[in-house]
Amino acid sequence: MKHRWGIALYSTFIIHSIQLCALDQRELTITLDDYLAPDVCMAVRREIKDALRSDIADDQLCSSLIAHWPAVKNVSVLHQSPSEVHVKVVSHKPHVLVNGTIIITKDGTSVPPELFAQSVRFGRLDGVEQVSHGRVIKFIRSLADSVLNQFDVSWKNSTYIVYTDKQHPLFALVSTVAYPPNGLQLAGCQKIKRWLAAQGNFNDTSDATWIADVRFDKQIIVRRGNRNG
Repeated sequence: MKHRWGIALYSTFIIHSIQLCALDQRELTITLDDYLAPDVCMAVRREIKDALRSDIADDQLCSSLIAHWPAVKNVSVLHQSPSEVHVKVVSHKPHVLVNGTIIITKDGTSVPPELFAQSVRFGRLDGVEQVSHGRVIKFIRSLADSVLNQFDVSWKNSTYIVYTDKQHPLFALVSTVAYPPNGLQLAGCQKIKRWLAAQGNFNDTSDATWIADVRFDKQIIVRRGNRNG
């Protein structure tokens, strides 16, 4: 399967798709999150039907789907009546695409990006050497949606994390892993960015870059650089 990534904005949504079918004289309803890729949904539906035809125990079906599909977080089976079965499949919520190769979900689970629908949006983090490291996962989970909506994040080292503004790529923030930008710092950086934009610093002919360093207590240090290094 081809990896799908490069979608910049992040949002959360959940839409259910429902399928009804006759199964050995029973009515089966399968509900899946639209976070899941269409081919994954088809395969999961097929596995559910095969399992129910084989009279596999409900708990075995649930554990099998979760083990087989890393994007699946929870499965519930409800026998509404002897002739009616409802199966609900809940996926993990994608949060950040790391190094363009793996998605870390809201709860810290690693999931191949091709298991999620192409329409799903998530943040980006590049430059991480050890994605599975506990400190990295903790940092990723700490990234607020508002930060991921506004910035592409790049890991240089644990004391130098770069947040490049999506609207004005010549402007970026710098923080440490232990202390991502807080709301007050983000508000201050927004004021700085607006002032720089009003001065024409983000036009196409500008060679200057601007770094707002928020690693200091109660102050933001702004440095000017050059886009060519």
